[in-house]
Amino acid sequence: MSLSPAPVIPAGTPCHSAQPTLVSPDGGPLSRPWTAAEAEVVHGAYQDAGIQRWTLRRMGSRDEVLQWIAAGERQ
Repeated sequence: MSLSPAPVIPAGTPCHSAQPTLVSPDGGPLSRPWTAAEAEVVHGAYQDAGIQRWTLRRMGSRDEVLQWIAAGERQ
């Protein structure tokens, strides 16, 4: 007997759906990559217990955040 619930939607279904587009009230992008100027904010956010609960990434220092942001910029 399995204690796992049945899936709500079949596996793989979301990958065939259009992804949402998020825009701000002025029509600009609502989401954008982090910048080095925001490293302190990102570091502080990653210290939050709620974020730590739902993500595997850890940001132990501002330097780690800067390296992560720079890696994203290179990609």
